[in-house]
Amino acid sequence: MLGLAIKEIDVLQTKYRALQRLSESAEKVLACFKSSPERRLTPAQIIEETGITRRTVQNSLQTLAEEGFIQRLGAGAGTRYQLIF
Repeated sequence: MLGLAIKEIDVLQTKYRALQRLSESAEKVLACFKSSPERRLTPAQIIEETGITRRTVQNSLQTLAEEGFIQRLGAGAGTRYQLIF
């Protein structure tokens, strides 16, 4: 049980370090999900909420997905993103 708790601490420390490295725009995009974690957002909804340009939102979404904060669901016009718990 103690070993499992130590592994969990390592995972949380890794996530925290990744969070500290995020750009300001990626933090704004991530904040869209934190208000309602169960929501699945489209890039257009994020652009509307943040006022950030489409390309910057796309880059931020890619970074957040690579770092394990969000997951991409679907493809093309039906693509949505959701916070990973």
